[in-house]
Amino acid sequence: MKKVGSSALVASLLVGSLYADTFELGKIEVSAKASADENKFNSGIILDDDMQNYEKKTIVEALNSASGINIYNSGARNEQMITVRGFDVKHAPLYIDGIPIAVAYDGYVDFSRFTTFDLSQIEISKGLTSPLLGVNTFAGAINLVTKKPTKEFEGTISAGAFSGNGKKGYISLGSNQEKYYIQASTSYLSRDNYPISGDFVATSLQNDDKRVQSDTEDKKINIKIGYTPNQTDEYAINYINQKADKGVPYTVLETPKYWDWNYWDKESIYFLSKTNFSDWYLK
Repeated sequence: MKKVGSSALVASLLVGSLYADTFELGKIEVSAKASADENKFNSGIILDDDMQNYEKKTIVEALNSASGINIYNSGARNEQMITVRGFDVKHAPLYIDGIPIAVAYDGYVDFSRFTTFDLSQIEISKGLTSPLLGVNTFAGAINLVTKKPTKEFEGTISAGAFSGNGKKGYISLGSNQEKYYIQASTSYLSRDNYPISGDFVATSLQNDDKRVQSDTEDKKINIKIGYTPNQTDEYAINYINQKADKGVPYTVLETPKYWDWNYWDKESIYFLSKTNFSDWYLK
């Protein structure tokens, strides 16, 4: 079988201090004394370095390399979903900095709409999960932890191209002034089509070189402002704005549809804090 190359060109330019720190307020951690049940908490972390080195542009691509996780396309909306050991997102939800993300209509979310450019790591919980994440997590959880600056000034610029006339671009700037910090980033990811095998024979509904209605476009802005009055306390407010446009390819399993989701938009603003006391802390 002749096959179209999966990546035609990848080019990146990185400047400044490059990698920001993990946003500790966005992490969900559980600590306890060692016990026989300790191995039941099966978890893993996908780091920013690995996502960049292996060109994982979306969280779907990143999660596809983790054990116990399966990726599949679902429904007429052309959404990419995941299962954690056979359970879908209703029992293993998606979070951003510990805050649950889902579409109110049916509880699902399109994982391919979330890019990795502004993430410091992805926390994967399989099996028993911290009750701090809330309900419906008996099968696990996926937590996206955003970046946080550590130096007085740091920045990243990245650009590239890939198969299907794909383009990506990312700019991130951050500053940490000891008692406060600010992080701002913007990213762009688009693809005109999904290349198909050169052996495919064209039909009346599908040509022989690229998948019809397989275009996507994702834009994101992420702004974080934080205040750290001492070594233990931290207060941060985060704003995320996502805008996406995606096509819906025809499949032989259904009546031909040529839908185009002109907008898949999501706007989030949230506040996180941690205040330490002598023997306990409030988060």
